[in-house]
Amino acid sequence: MGYGSLVLLFGASLLLGPAAWGAEAKKAVEAKPQAATVAIADHNKNKLFDNLEQRLQAARDDERLPVIVLFGEADTARHLEELKRHVGPFSVKHAYGALSGFAAELTKRQIELAAKLPFIKQIEYDEPVYAAMQTASSWYGTTKARQDFGVDGNRDGNPLSYSKNDVVVAVIDTGIDAGHVDLDGGKVIGWKDFVNNRTAPYDDNGHGTHVAGIIAGEGQADSRYKGVVPGAALVGVKVLNASGSGSMSTVTAAIDWCIQNKDVYGIRVLNLSLGTSGSSDGTDATS
Repeated sequence: MGYGSLVLLFGASLLLGPAAWGAEAKKAVEAKPQAATVAIADHNKNKLFDNLEQRLQAARDDERLPVIVLFGEADTARHLEELKRHVGPFSVKHAYGALSGFAAELTKRQIELAAKLPFIKQIEYDEPVYAAMQTASSWYGTTKARQDFGVDGNRDGNPLSYSKNDVVVAVIDTGIDAGHVDLDGGKVIGWKDFVNNRTAPYDDNGHGTHVAGIIAGEGQADSRYKGVVPGAALVGVKVLNASGSGSMSTVTAAIDWCIQNKDVYGIRVLNLSLGTSGSSDGTDATS
């Protein structure tokens, strides 16, 4: 619904990154998800994802669990009010627009009652997510993409300015240091902070700045480490904290925000260099 021509790149930096990019790359803290134990899927088709069911088995009736709930049809606001009438009050963390659903903490009892309602499509556990980065070399494609295909990201005819008319990439990560020598000059044309609600771009971890440099760094610090599309503009969307961790529900909210604002900033590509423990069958809200 409403996805238009957006392209999502999950972990693009794993393929395109140079061995090191600026000081921020060295300072970035990478959290590593543990080995998967339960699939992010609803194998028995009872509306409760397997990773949630496992936690429900050990939970008390009044224990609250972070969940993502999807409705079977549009009109999130109406279904939210109807759900509260059936299961009792709760506070909404995120309400989604591009897909019908929300994130919240519900008690075990509320979750079990919700799963029985006909307008509920599925309920997932809100898994933690972590910044992801592996060491890579320039020969993985950064230089070759520019040389062989003329890729540079500049579409407004002025390589020294950045606007929604260029290729615009939204980096959903720990943030972006818009003052970095390879990312300054107005390259970051949009910003949204889901962690601390700050209005100006920043990066208190370094991972997002590293990823942004791999994508669109100008190469001023070192011409060998110019990004894949140095003429591209960036939109920073912060979903991971200073430790490089966050939640699936916030990542979903970030994707939702990008869809809602794609025409405002000209967003054409989403990059998510992050991951979680567990494997999905593609039916979860984030997918």
